[in-house]
Amino acid sequence: MHSVDRRRFDYFYIELCCAVEQRLPRYALWLEVAEPPAPTREDRADLLHFIDSQLAAFLADRGTAITPRAHRQLRRRIARHRPEFSTPYEVMARICAPHPG
Repeated sequence: MHSVDRRRFDYFYIELCCAVEQRLPRYALWLEVAEPPAPTREDRADLLHFIDSQLAAFLADRGTAITPRAHRQLRRRIARHRPEFSTPYEVMARICAPHPG
């Protein structure tokens, strides 16, 4: 099992795609975040380290980049994210999900 918490990764993936205004390869990002020397346990500091030290190379390998402003905003959002609370994305997914019956 990967060391990355799924909810935090999902939030990071959505925020990153919005920051670069592109759909990025989810599995490739998952492997980058989960590979050593990346996070050994999922917490805010680990993702912030990835954003600061490896994100630019990950994006460059895919022919894209993040602006300095978007980088700061992404970093701030990840730093403030609290996975114990539902994000607006998660709330809307529950509201918009088809209901059985």
